[in-house]
Amino acid sequence: MPPLKKEPDTQVYAVKWKKAMRKLYACTSPKCKGRIEDIEFEMLTDSGAELCLISREVFEELGMPIDFLIDWSVGSANSQKTKVYSICHDVPVAVGGITARCRFFVLENLSQDVILGSIVVGYVCVNTAYILT
Repeated sequence: MPPLKKEPDTQVYAVKWKKAMRKLYACTSPKCKGRIEDIEFEMLTDSGAELCLISREVFEELGMPIDFLIDWSVGSANSQKTKVYSICHDVPVAVGGITARCRFFVLENLSQDVILGSIVVGYVCVNTAYILT
C-alpha cells in the first residue's frame, strides 16, 4: 500500500491559520448575500446555530405563510431564552446559486435580519475565508 500523500493546500491553510491565531483575538461571524422570495438580504452564517432564524420585521415584509401552533423558546450563547413568535415552513433560500428549502423560526427583536443555521450553511456549503491584512 503506497504511503498517504499530504495535501499541499491543507498544509498551507494550517500554517496560515497558525499565524492568524497569533494575531487574532476574535473573528467576526461571516455574512453572505442571499435571497428569500426574490428579495436580497445580508445573512449571518452561523455554523453553531441549530436553527434558521428570521426577524419578525423581515417576516412581515415578505408576507410568508406562518404557523402559530408552536410554543418554543430558543436559547442563545449568553444563556438567555427568547420566545419563538412563529415558524415558517418550507421557505426557499438562495445562496451562491443554490436554493435550499428550510424552516425559519420567527423571533422578535432579532439582532440580524436573517441567521442561517448549520443545516443551511452545510447544505449550501458556505465556505469562510478569513483574510489577514
